[in-house]
Amino acid sequence: MSQTPDLSIAMIFYNEEKNAAGAIEKLATTVGLKIPDYEIIAVDNGSIDSTAKILKTIAEKNPHVKIATVAKNVGYGFGATTGLANCSGRYIGYIDGDGQFDPESTVKAYKKMCAENLDVCKAYRIIREYDFTRKFLSFGFNILLQFMFGVSCHDINGKPKIMRREVFESLMLKSKDWFIDSEIILKSTELGYKLGDVPTTYKKRGEGKSSVRIGTALEFAKNIITYRIFKKTW
Repeated sequence: MSQTPDLSIAMIFYNEEKNAAGAIEKLATTVGLKIPDYEIIAVDNGSIDSTAKILKTIAEKNPHVKIATVAKNVGYGFGATTGLANCSGRYIGYIDGDGQFDPESTVKAYKKMCAENLDVCKAYRIIREYDFTRKFLSFGFNILLQFMFGVSCHDINGKPKIMRREVFESLMLKSKDWFIDSEIILKSTELGYKLGDVPTTYKKRGEGKSSVRIGTALEFAKNIITYRIFKKTW
């Protein structure tokens, strides 16, 4: 692996001791077959279970895997930006560490970026194996964003999200919570960046519990209003 990999992907883990090893193995195997010069930044986002120990063991065995540690969990967005800041590739991105997103979509997004000279590329879910409440919240998020900002985007929270390194640096991301996905799309649109997306599937969680709750919807609504009025995300 060179000092500047073609692709760096941050995987965000928060109390994922039962999913971490499998998720990294699937992503590493899938990406490694198509993009040999890659790295995975495994972000321990303030976990209080054995996630940190598991990630350390994996990194010791796989030279493509590096660790980034958040001492105390303050939100998904902070974990994502920490991971992105530790990525050294020409193209950098992030994805959840629970193994629910199809790892093949990372390869597809990267290849589409290169083929179409995109600045940002993300996945959008065409199959979602989760409950009605999650589907309803996701649908509401996208409708609200389109109404408030006129942004036409398939599945604003879809991942992976991959971007050129210089794009990440220009966005100056501030979100510490789930609004990070929206901040990336909104700022990229405002700056006139070329965006694209690829389809993916979203599987049921194998083990553990999701961090998404009903309160997440209230948090999201607050952030949308704050960003719309004050252009702030903190």
